[in-house]
Amino acid sequence: MCVTADSSKELLQVALVDQHGKQVLQELVKPPSEVSDYRSQVTGITAADLEGVTVDRQAVATRIQQLLTPDTVLVGHSLHYDLQALKLDHQPIIDTAMLFSYEGLAEATPPLTHLAEQLLGKCLRGADGDAPHNSLEDARAALALVQRELDRAATQGPTPPLKPPEIRVDKGDQAKLLVHKLPTGATPAAVKFSFVAACRKAAGPSAVAAAAAVAAAQLDEAYLAKQQVLFVFKNPALATDAFSALPGTVFADSMGRHSKRMHLQGTSSQVVVRKMACHNGLAYGRDKAKDRGAKKKGKHNRAALHKTHRGKVAQQKTKGKHKKSKK
Repeated sequence: MCVTADSSKELLQVALVDQHGKQVLQELVKPPSEVSDYRSQVTGITAADLEGVTVDRQAVATRIQQLLTPDTVLVGHSLHYDLQALKLDHQPIIDTAMLFSYEGLAEATPPLTHLAEQLLGKCLRGADGDAPHNSLEDARAALALVQRELDRAATQGPTPPLKPPEIRVDKGDQAKLLVHKLPTGATPAAVKFSFVAACRKAAGPSAVAAAAAVAAAQLDEAYLAKQQVLFVFKNPALATDAFSALPGTVFADSMGRHSKRMHLQGTSSQVVVRKMACHNGLAYGRDKAKDRGAKKKGKHNRAALHKTHRGKVAQQKTKGKHKKSKK
C-alpha cells in the first residue's frame, strides 16, 4: 500500500491465487488521489509503474467479488488491512495473523516473513531479507501456512507459540522515543513542552539532565498524520535517561517495548511515550504478566480452523509497502 493525502494505507496492488496457489488475479491499482510515498523499498512499485494504469479500487473490488462465492474461504495475513483498503466485506475468512503467536507476547502478531521462514522454510524477502514484497509470494505463503495448520490439526493440534526472532533495533532508532496516541490538534511543540515539564517534576539531578535532553531533542514529524511524533536524541543513553525520568507506571506494548503514559499540558488527554527497542536493543521482548490478561483478539478462530473442512480456499493479498519501521 502507498501513502496519499487521504490515507496512509491506500491500495496499490492486488494479487489473488486459488486453493492450489495458481494465480487468479494480479493488478496494479490507480490511487484516487496524489501519491506522496510509494514506499518503493518495500512495494517495489514506482510512479513509472503506474503510468497508463486506469483500474481503480472499485473496479478491482468488483472483480474480486465476482470471483468469490458464499462458500469461498478467503485467506490472508492481517486481512483486515486488505479488506479495509478494498472496502470489501467477505466471510468466511482465515487470517494467519490470528493463528500464530510468540512466547511471552500475548498480543504480538508474528510477521508473515518470520512465519514463512520458521514454519515453511521459505525466505520471502531474499537472502538479506530486504527485497521488496512480492504479492503473489505473500499470498501463496499465507495459503501454505493454513494448509500446514490443517494438516497438523488432525494429529498434533495447533502450532505452539514461537520464539520471537532475535532482531536488533538499529542504534540510531534506539536513540529515539515515540510519542503516540496524540489527540486531534496536538502540536509537536506542545508535546515537547509537556515532556520537559513532566521530567522537571521528577526529583534529583538526573531529572534535570533528562529535561534538558528532551528540550534539546529533535522532533521528527513524519508520522504526525498518524498522531505520532518522534523525539530524536543524540545517543541511546539520553533517550533511556529521558524515559526513566518520566513519571508514570511502565507497561509493555504488544512487542514487549516499555511505555509510559504522559499528561498533555493544557488538556485532559494522555499520550503514550514508548521506547523503540526492548532489553539489550532487541525488537521483541516480553510483556508483563499483568498486561497479558485476555488472549490475543481473534485467537478463538484457531479452534474454528481445525474444524474447517477442506473447501475452496481463495487467497487475497494486497501488495503494500512502508518506510523502515519506526515502531
